[in-house]
Amino acid sequence: MLDGVNKILIVEDEKEILDNIAGYLTSGSSNLQVFKAGGGEAALEVIEKEDISLVVSDIKMPGMSGLELLSKIRAEHSHIGVILMTGHKTDQIFREAEKSGVLHFLEKPFQLAHLKQLISQRLEKGTEGFAGTLKNIQMTDLIQMCCLSMLSMTLRVAKGDKEGLIYIHDGEIVHAQCGDMVGEEAFYRIASWEAGQFETLGEMTPPETSINSRWESLLMEASRQLDESKAAVDTNENIDVCVIEDEEDEGPVSENGGEFLEAPDRAYRILIVDDSAMMRKALSKILLKDTRIAEVETARNGEEALGLLERQDFDLITLDVNMPVMDGSTALKHIMLKNPCPVLIVSSLSDRSHDAILDFLCIGAVDFIGKPSGGRNLETMEKEIIDSAITAAGARMCNFKRIRIPKRSGDAKPETPDSGPCESLVVIRSGIGGYAELNKLLPFLPDRTRGCLLIVQDMPVDFETAFAAFLQKRCPMTVQTLPNKAPLVRGMCYVVSSRRKPELVHDGNRTGIQTTADAEAEAPPEGGIHLMAQSPPIPIDTLMVILSGVGDVLQEELHIFREMGGRVIIQEPSSSMVPQTLWNLQGTENVDAAVPPDTIAKEITRYLSASTQV
Repeated sequence: MLDGVNKILIVEDEKEILDNIAGYLTSGSSNLQVFKAGGGEAALEVIEKEDISLVVSDIKMPGMSGLELLSKIRAEHSHIGVILMTGHKTDQIFREAEKSGVLHFLEKPFQLAHLKQLISQRLEKGTEGFAGTLKNIQMTDLIQMCCLSMLSMTLRVAKGDKEGLIYIHDGEIVHAQCGDMVGEEAFYRIASWEAGQFETLGEMTPPETSINSRWESLLMEASRQLDESKAAVDTNENIDVCVIEDEEDEGPVSENGGEFLEAPDRAYRILIVDDSAMMRKALSKILLKDTRIAEVETARNGEEALGLLERQDFDLITLDVNMPVMDGSTALKHIMLKNPCPVLIVSSLSDRSHDAILDFLCIGAVDFIGKPSGGRNLETMEKEIIDSAITAAGARMCNFKRIRIPKRSGDAKPETPDSGPCESLVVIRSGIGGYAELNKLLPFLPDRTRGCLLIVQDMPVDFETAFAAFLQKRCPMTVQTLPNKAPLVRGMCYVVSSRRKPELVHDGNRTGIQTTADAEAEAPPEGGIHLMAQSPPIPIDTLMVILSGVGDVLQEELHIFREMGGRVIIQEPSSSMVPQTLWNLQGTENVDAAVPPDTIAKEITRYLSASTQV
């Protein structure tokens, strides 16, 4: 900049567009000196001669593309800001990248006044250099730009003594190699190098086509794997969780008094909090496909999220676990204390993350889902994410209550189940918000029982083991995951995902439980406790308890249960975090009663107690 004049460079291979932009910017602007270049090579020559403050470049040009020019500027002239232009029509995910501040770009055709305003904003931040443009750009963002612009180019990525190549042809990733690895395995390895350096090599013919997956799926899966690797580093030892409160602590109370909002046409506002730009874009795109979701905002970490919450209200927050600056655990505590709002944990569901997720549910999160993954069926994944978000957004946070959990001696062990006849069975059906309800019920069950407890939770199958271990710390009974087939055993508490479709069976001598669905099934079925319509009455006392957030419970299922001699009670809807299904069931002929949580604990105890007859 000389005497208050900013030098900017316009790079465009179509001369008419180049002249129009340059003419508009210089008209009436005494503080701008505009230079023109018809391609990337010419642009570099201008940059070498002039003190350029900002480059505005088209992406797709013959010879050196805009992305290649971007890479060279990043490596050799890091003080220069860059704005990219593209003539290829893009979707919401492209606009979300702009909003996130990772990289500024414009989609043609655009208003020249908008470009002038954007240039003015960038120049006002002069000392920031590439901040908000290139300094924080991730390799996945560069790949995304390349694919969306239908370019052909090769990226060389290096980290330390490791190096990899990614080949892109006409906007699709066709090959990757890293050491002895090729294909998707090599791509994911390269994408995991967060601190690596990259450069563009122009169009090169790949030695083979080793990748056939769409680029969107590859980037989504790369982001998920990166998050999982972070979870391996940020172990639970680094998570400070304080969930035990006095029993009289009523928890957060909403300003509207917790009135249930049953509005199918309601337009929800959602805040996505995730440090991965790719994951923010992917979640935004998925959620905005549903007409019930009106607006999606994003934040890169907990600190940014809290800043947004000071200025705006949201119906739901999706929260990552592992983030820099302020992690999800710290952010959730602040949210629950200052701005109680439904929170949906979006995390990589690896074994390492399960305990952390359970801690989040204790603090006040409503539910959790896995991060979008390129390895899953897209339609199924999108439906699960949207359904979970809509359901969680309607949660009544006024009904979340932390209680003092009775301490168990470190040497104390639950009663060893015996092989004696099981005289009663209690089935607890639980869903979104039900984790908190179980946390309040199980510690107060009897330690000596004549019955068996079966907890059927709407959750991923691979979450069963961690959930059983979590409940064992709170339940006096022996807790374990349900085998594929098991007898009813006194003093035993089985835990099973509703996706495995547990079924009560009776062979004339003994009642047992078996699972009837593939544990690896991807799609969440309409789960529950499934019963054979031709089964005779079960010769033991049976009780089904339905808690918060259960998915659609078929009236036929409850009808059969009662025909077999069972009794059905539901949690009083007004006390539930997610009451929709409970409202639908209340007052129907297949439900015996709707009772408050403290009465539920007493009812379960009546069925399981060794000293009380029903």
